[in-house]
Amino acid sequence: MIFHEFSGCNNVFYTIGHIAYINYTLTLERKMKVTLDLNRKSCAVEREKTDKKFYDSSWSSSESQFLYAVLQALKAQGLDVIKKRMWKDGHMVDDTQLYIRTKKWGILDDGKQFAIYNQHYAIYDAGERFNEYGEVVLGVVQ
Repeated sequence: MIFHEFSGCNNVFYTIGHIAYINYTLTLERKMKVTLDLNRKSCAVEREKTDKKFYDSSWSSSESQFLYAVLQALKAQGLDVIKKRMWKDGHMVDDTQLYIRTKKWGILDDGKQFAIYNQHYAIYDAGERFNEYGEVVLGVVQ
């Protein structure tokens, strides 16, 4: 029995004979700094050295992957938020635009509800901007 291990990019490939096994592990070691400031209506995201870059793929855009990473960072801070397409909530925007919002949107007006989105969606992709400059400031609506 021949056993080889190849590792890279959070995936570990094992081959035993002619059969390949893939052990996919999702690591949330991204330490991007997400600063949510409800008073200034902004959410600043800064890259750390260990953060991955976001690229378009056949199944998602780099902005979608970037917002997912921001979502995970906000959840790690204890916020109950989801990522959703804006048009599904009745907003008249492009059908591919995404945003992060609190789960209980519009039920109670207690000042704790908010939505985070790319204010410049038509101009640039937030994931590509994050790759290039290392910082993106997203808009916040309450």
